Amino acid sequence: MLKKRLTYGLVYTAIEHSSNASNNEEFVLLSLVKKGKELLVKNRSFYSSYNKLLSSFEKEQHVFLVLNNHQVLSKKIDVINNSHDILTKKAFPNINLNDFYFEVYSTKKASFVSICRKEYVDNLIHNYKKKKVSVIGFSLGVLVVQNILQFLDDGEVQTSISKIQIKKGELNEVEKTTSEKVLNYSINNLEVVNNELLCLGGILSYYFGKDNQLGLAKKNHELREAYNQQKIFSLGLKGGVVFLFLVLLTNFIFFNHYYTKNNQLLIDVQLNDSYKNQLLKLQSEIKQKEKVIANLSSVSRSKVSLYLDDIAILIPNTITLTSLEYQPLSTRVKKEKLITTYKNQIQIKGVLSSNEDFTKFIRFLENKEWVDKVIIQLGEEKRTATFEILIHLRHE
Repeated sequence: MLKKRLTYGLVYTAIEHSSNASNNEEFVLLSLVKKGKELLVKNRSFYSSYNKLLSSFEKEQHVFLVLNNHQVLSKKIDVINNSHDILTKKAFPNINLNDFYFEVYSTKKASFVSICRKEYVDNLIHNYKKKKVSVIGFSLGVLVVQNILQFLDDGEVQTSISKIQIKKGELNEVEKTTSEKVLNYSINNLEVVNNELLCLGGILSYYFGKDNQLGLAKKNHELREAYNQQKIFSLGLKGGVVFLFLVLLTNFIFFNHYYTKNNQLLIDVQLNDSYKNQLLKLQSEIKQKEKVIANLSSVSRSKVSLYLDDIAILIPNTITLTSLEYQPLSTRVKKEKLITTYKNQIQIKGVLSSNEDFTKFIRFLENKEWVDKVIIQLGEEKRTATFEILIHLRHE
């Protein structure tokens, strides 16, 4: 859940590209926001112009595309086969599979196949990317409706430009037709209209991380991985900048404080030689603290920020951190005593509510190539399960 939150945030968006009776493109946008355990409608918009749609995006975001216009060909065949390539060739015998993206949905008696030229889809994704909109997946025709079939009763359902017949929880027939009436549907207590059904199916596809779009699974996985890598880089860069700023701020506060104090002592020592010993001691303390600050500053140039990013991504929502320290203190800070730390170690403290998630988290940590060994200590405090983990890093 934390990984999903870091990757996608709280808002999930899908856009359907459809065609009206005059073969002109129309665009339906649906955005849902996660509040608590529910998905609520944040934005529902209709556009008759592609340029107006693109200009509506004011900041970087991610979307799922449903391509259901005149560029997409769909066909039902009474053939069942485990090979998506074979089913596509059966439905469209004269096409070159290398030039098309295709999606297949099979029932117990028939298969539905939708195809679209790769050149068109790739250009579409590129145009969104130029507007800083990341396409994290797409579907062809009405086949994305499979993600909401479990919430629909048997019978007829009207989408944007198609009438879908559902039988025994499966897609049975698809007929190209529009409805002048606005039809309302309740999908797991979420109220949507008929034009938004396919967008909802697209949102659920990447909200639940489904790979059920047969024929498109590989391409959609590539799109999501590209987005994930971009997001990880962005989060790591921002985290590194913040960390560097905090280190520099701490460095400034320490040196500014002791520099002022040191100047005052220099003035005092000119008035009274008795202050000389005190000044020498203070200068010695400053040198010790300079070494500590130098060690802390070197952290910003190491790979520690990447390790901390890894840890943040791995932590499940059943674990709450109370402390995360790199090179924690090995002894209490005492006046006139050298500050010592555990070298090349990361200390994690927190509270857990699921032993199974905690075990998986430890297993993930132990499998990281930068981890030498993991030491775990469990305990209880006021009826809550607490833990302390000490990670030994491998020497670079």
